[in-house]
Amino acid sequence: MPRRQPQNRARVALIGAGLLILFAAGGIALAPDNDPSQAQFVTMAPIPLDPSPTTTEATDPAPTYQPPRRGTQPAPPATEKVSSKTPTSPAAAAPTTSAPATVGPKLVAGTTIGLAPADAPGSRLRHWDFQARISTLTTASPAQDRADSRYIVRRGAADPRCFSFESDNYRGRFLRHRDYKLYLDQVDGTALFAADATFCPVNRQNDTFTLRSQNYPDRSIARRGDLLYLTRAATTFTVQPAL
Repeated sequence: MPRRQPQNRARVALIGAGLLILFAAGGIALAPDNDPSQAQFVTMAPIPLDPSPTTTEATDPAPTYQPPRRGTQPAPPATEKVSSKTPTSPAAAAPTTSAPATVGPKLVAGTTIGLAPADAPGSRLRHWDFQARISTLTTASPAQDRADSRYIVRRGAADPRCFSFESDNYRGRFLRHRDYKLYLDQVDGTALFAADATFCPVNRQNDTFTLRSQNYPDRSIARRGDLLYLTRAATTFTVQPAL
């Protein structure tokens, strides 16, 4: 026993010295560095802020020239003035410098005529209560009935190549289609009236013709019973002397 005590003491001393060394090393590691000269700073790149939204102005591509399609007319130049004035009467709409409009040897602008269905030469196109109709008329018919069947051929109000028909006994009233029926209406000076009162003859054989609407080119004057309409069928007419 007396021999083991010095060994134990030596071990305790060694352990204590080791602990002191550990505590000393930890104190050095934990001690703050108060020397400002030893401080090191790392320069960080600035964090960019979100840029304000930017707008880009959309621009149309430069216009390219496109030729007009076949069957269409190019728009007039910007410097050209387009008149919106409408004629005051169908006769005034046609130019006065062009040659008289004619169809065959009989339908001539400025003449007073009668119109008869080709399949009923004893009948005439006449107005009655200002609606167009077909009636059987002769030189022995009452004067009023005969007067209702007389029309003055005018140049087409909407197309000088075509015709308008003015009543001989009610001047200023023209045959025109309205709601696909044929009436004798007073001129109102509008472009619509001029177009509705313009009919283009389509020649048939033996001086016969149909009357096609100028503004509804797929429709023509057609007889249904005693009344006249604008339909895709067509009645053939002949020019007769005025009664």
